[in-house]
Amino acid sequence: MARYDAGVAVSKLRCPHCRAFSNCYLGYIKYSMKTKSLFLFILVLLFFVQCDTGNKEGKGQDSEKVAEQPDTLKGKFYKHYFGKVGKEDAVFNLHCNDGWLKGNCYLKNSGRMYELMNYRRYDSTAHYIFYAELVGKMGENNDDSLEITFFKNGKMDGIWFTKGGEKGITGKEDYDHGSYMFTPLEINDSLELDTGNLSNDATISYALLQLDGQYEDVKTTMVTDGNAELLGCKHGIKIKGCIRQHIDSFLADYRSSMYNMLKETYSETNDYYENYDEYVNYNEKGIVSLELVSSSYTGGAHGYYFSRFYNADLQNNRRIILSDAIKPDTIALRAIIEAEARRYFNIGKDTPLKAFLLVGTIPYTNNFYITGRGLVFSYAPYEIAAYVFGQVNILVPYDKLRNLLQPGFAKRIELSK
Repeated sequence: MARYDAGVAVSKLRCPHCRAFSNCYLGYIKYSMKTKSLFLFILVLLFFVQCDTGNKEGKGQDSEKVAEQPDTLKGKFYKHYFGKVGKEDAVFNLHCNDGWLKGNCYLKNSGRMYELMNYRRYDSTAHYIFYAELVGKMGENNDDSLEITFFKNGKMDGIWFTKGGEKGITGKEDYDHGSYMFTPLEINDSLELDTGNLSNDATISYALLQLDGQYEDVKTTMVTDGNAELLGCKHGIKIKGCIRQHIDSFLADYRSSMYNMLKETYSETNDYYENYDEYVNYNEKGIVSLELVSSSYTGGAHGYYFSRFYNADLQNNRRIILSDAIKPDTIALRAIIEAEARRYFNIGKDTPLKAFLLVGTIPYTNNFYITGRGLVFSYAPYEIAAYVFGQVNILVPYDKLRNLLQPGFAKRIELSK
């Protein structure tokens, strides 16, 4: 795959003779003037002009391949790409947070879905390096990584590195296939306390997504209402007012906790934080799946995090709940989820779940999101497994749910019969 590095003009290679002629250009002028060989001088001059014109044409042809520089990728935004990984059709949902990118990639032919984490912001040529983790089986990431360069014309290219070799990546930002554009809503606050010998602070941040203003009000309202629900806002309170109330409550609790801890003989004060980051997990065919990741630390051995999901059919302006996607047969669904959970944790069918997990049976949950391959049921740390396992996302493929899928939902996501 051809690579284009920022700041390197490919047109320099188009006319290799130009640089040599430019070095002896003045000498040639003196020679031509002395010999009065005007004809030869004109020939050389025309050749030089032709070379220079070729350079200009080359730069113009390459103008669409100008890499986005790191300072232009600052801030918070969401981008949706259609493209290829090798020969496979691929969809990328990428989110930027001040130069750090994360998101997901769905490979349509194989049905594999990866979570992407940008572990190195970028290098001097604006290449972004990602770590890829396969969704659906714990720890199965195959050591895959990606190198991506973004270009100003909305395109990207790169390389996907696997144990078996390298695959080219191409993509173009696209919202013409039932996908939607989102804009960020960012709110931050903090409180610093001077507790004598120590200085402590609490920070709280919200990085949410709103539907772009070009869409009709009913759709933007659906996304706003979805965010309010994910944040646990009371009915009738606008989202910014809800966030302000939450911030005030968080900072007041922190102030109270710190002063109470100082009264204890062997107390130790801490810095607290609470973050809310929103992502788009699916954005096709008029359906969007939003994920709100809540992370916090308020003392103790470690922090805590979990995700909530909101699924919406923005084409028909209605929310998608679990019973809209599958028939409410909890016995059959629980058996399917448990089978996929055993695959996820690599637990044999004859081994009791309780031997490895905190539960004897895997409950179904309404906390799910939609993908092109299947439904992902998400369980917070400690919900079914120890904290060390982290958040558990169990992917149940549509072919395993075929007898339970609601016909209307299967039609909306264009599943083949």
